[in-house]
Amino acid sequence: MPNLLIENIDEALLEKQRLALSNLLANVCDQDYTEEEGELLDTVGGLLNMLDHWSKKTFVDVRVRVKEWFDKANGNSYFSARVWVEGDLKITLPFQYGYGEHGLCEAIKALSNFTDYPSKTNGQAPWRYCEENKMRLEYYKEENCLQRDVKSWGKNV
Repeated sequence: MPNLLIENIDEALLEKQRLALSNLLANVCDQDYTEEEGELLDTVGGLLNMLDHWSKKTFVDVRVRVKEWFDKANGNSYFSARVWVEGDLKITLPFQYGYGEHGLCEAIKALSNFTDYPSKTNGQAPWRYCEENKMRLEYYKEENCLQRDVKSWGKNV
């Protein structure tokens, strides 16, 4: 999972960095420069675009918690999950078969069925879907839980 804490950037610092990069780009563009300097300028221009892009985003907090149980007798994994949006429990996924990141994928798929969000994940990775839809995703999976705990976690509260 990308560990990018964009939300903690100070707006004044962001504006100062944007202004400094703009000035650098403006001063250098009037001069002749080598190919390497040209690549550096392209990079600076890309950074400016990225700073503009991230400064305009307002994120929604999404927290997914999955509990998983492994059935040793049959060799199958099962999970249930809960999804909170802005601190409010919105979705509870019942006890079902799945392993690995399947619980997260199903949680994001269920979240995409809300009317406030695009209706299809189009096979995107959960992180990409959340990033493109201005969601800050926090994900935690608790493994080796008891079957009764996973079943109860998947019941509506």
